[in-house]
Amino acid sequence: MFAPVGNINSFKKSNMSQYAVGIDSGGTNIRIGLISDQGEVIQFRKEKNIGVRQLDFDEFIGHLDQMIQDFLESETVRRYPIAGIGFGCSGQINRNGEIFGHNREPDFGFKPIPIQSILSDRFHMKVKVINDSQAAIFGEGKFGVGKGYKDIVGFTVGTGIGGAVIVDGKICRGGIGLAGHLGFLIINYPGKMSRAGVPGVVEDIASGTGITDIAQQRVKNNPESGAVLLKYSGGLVDQITCPMVFEAARNGDPLANEIVEDCGTALGYAAASMVHAVNPEIIILAGGVAEQGDLLLNPVRKVIQNQVIWTARNTPVEKAQLGETAGVIGAAALLFAHEKEYQ
Repeated sequence: MFAPVGNINSFKKSNMSQYAVGIDSGGTNIRIGLISDQGEVIQFRKEKNIGVRQLDFDEFIGHLDQMIQDFLESETVRRYPIAGIGFGCSGQINRNGEIFGHNREPDFGFKPIPIQSILSDRFHMKVKVINDSQAAIFGEGKFGVGKGYKDIVGFTVGTGIGGAVIVDGKICRGGIGLAGHLGFLIINYPGKMSRAGVPGVVEDIASGTGITDIAQQRVKNNPESGAVLLKYSGGLVDQITCPMVFEAARNGDPLANEIVEDCGTALGYAAASMVHAVNPEIIILAGGVAEQGDLLLNPVRKVIQNQVIWTARNTPVEKAQLGETAGVIGAAALLFAHEKEYQ
C-alpha cells in the first residue's frame, strides 16, 4: 500500500517545496518523473508504452501500475514527500479523468475507463488526469517558452498531432473534454478520410506519419527526384522516414525541402485558423518533429506573417523548450495548480 507523505494544502501553508509524480503516456513511450512545484526534474525515467497501440487497456494499466510502484519505491523518490500524481494520458479524457474515447476508427461501443479513480484507489493519493498534449503545453506555459503568456495555442507534432488551447491561463477542456485535439483541424476538405473518420485533417499531412507517407508517395511517383531519399533508405521506398526527409532537406535536397515546405505550410494553415479562433499571444510547437526547429517552424511563421488577418500577423511561433520532460512537468504542475486552471 502506498500513502502520500503529505497533502498539497499543508505544503502551501508552509515554506516547504511541493513534489509530485508526473507521468506522460504517449503512443510510443511512457515517461515518469519526480517534479517540484518549481518545475525542477528530480528523477526521470522512460520506457516503451505497452498495450496502447493495440488498445489493450488491461495490459496498459498493468504496466503503468508496475512502473509507478517501482518509481515510488526507488531510493531517490522515497526521500521526498509526494503530494500526488499528475497524469498526461493519450486519448480523449473527460473532466472525471476517464478515457472516454480514442483517435482510431469510430467505436461507438467504447466504455469509459476511469483511469483517475483506478490510480487514486491503487496508490491512495490525489491523482489528476488530462490529455498528454494538454499536459505538455501546460508545462511549456508554466515553465517553458510560454512562461508569462496567458493565451497560448500549442501543437504537439510527433507521430501524430495533438495540442492544447490555454485561454486566460486556463486549459480549455470543452464540453466533453475534446478541446485541443488540433490534429483533426480540417485544412484540405474533402481530402482523404482519416482513420478517425474526419476528412482532410492536418495530422495526415504534417505529422511524422504524414510526412513519411507523402515522401514515399512522391518518390514512388518520381524516383529520379527522390534519388537522395532512396540513397538514405537503401533504395527502398517504403523505408523512407520522416527523419530522413529532414536530414535530406538540411543537406539541400530539393524534393525533401519541397516536402518540408508543403507540410509546414499545412501546419501553418491549421495554426492560422487557431489565431482567428482564439487570438493566442504565442503559438508553441512541441514534439519530436518540432525538434527539427526552423525547417518546420519557418513555413508556419510564413503563413502567420502573410495569411492571417493583418492585426495578428506578429503572433510569434516558437519551438518548445522543455523537450521530452514537458509532459511530466506539465502533468505534475496540474496537480499543484488551482482548480480554475484545468477545469
